[in-house]
Amino acid sequence: MLAPAWVSRVSRPVSTGVLFSGIFAATLFAIVVTPEKAFAHGGAVQTFVSTTTEGHIIDVDYDSPPLVAEGAGRFTFGLFSDDSRTEGLEFTDLWVRIIKGGDENGQRGETIFAGPILKADYGGTGFVYVFANEGQYTLNVRYNNSKKNDSGQNVAEATIPLTVLPPYGRSGFDFGLSFFLGFIIGCVVAFAILGMYIYVRKNR
Repeated sequence: MLAPAWVSRVSRPVSTGVLFSGIFAATLFAIVVTPEKAFAHGGAVQTFVSTTTEGHIIDVDYDSPPLVAEGAGRFTFGLFSDDSRTEGLEFTDLWVRIIKGGDENGQRGETIFAGPILKADYGGTGFVYVFANEGQYTLNVRYNNSKKNDSGQNVAEATIPLTVLPPYGRSGFDFGLSFFLGFIIGCVVAFAILGMYIYVRKNR
């Protein structure tokens, strides 16, 4: 029985190197097209806003949303007198406390960070922090102005609840559904290229 014509025109079998090249290309494609959450937490800024009883606006920005355990992110603190946040209020330093667990005000929780933060001469005032575990946290911040008197004046304070999500993975990469979807798409692209290679070789 004669083989089909298209089989007889193939000059040689596909080499192992070409096959592995296709698999490598598929894996690389999956890594590239996997959504950015697998590598980072996005470029947007997550803002927490609180209004004091005096009408002051406390603005806390987190630069690597969402909050994820084992991921570093910077908290930046602002204090304003208007809703549009264009008129800043004077302060010289902050007292910040982060509490794990407890009620909505952080009562009966565990203090995992507490300390003063001096106002930056240039740029935003803040610090970088890494949450070790997921869960519910409370951020307490108090703005002080030591220029008023020796002991300092309490300008404003706020209590902000935080929800920290589980880590994406110990390696910092999420081998979830998005990765495998990317791998499947990569396989399609890789084998399409492989098919073109075979076609060119057999028609030389």
